[in-house]
Amino acid sequence: MLVLVILDDGVGIKPSQLKSNRSFGLLGMKERSSFIQADLKITVSEGGGTRLELTVPLEGGEDVENTDS
Repeated sequence: MLVLVILDDGVGIKPSQLKSNRSFGLLGMKERSSFIQADLKITVSEGGGTRLELTVPLEGGEDVENTDS
């Protein structure tokens, strides 16, 4: 698995925007992740900011944990 995490400590996305059919950028990300059988999770922090986590299955790879944070 390849896991990509993007954190934004800014204003963030409103929870209502996550479910909206008018958030074309979010819809595009969801469609593209689905196309490659990836799991996309988008969460909003209470104090502002957004966390995007994309988990992509890899064929024939081995699990490697990155401890750089």
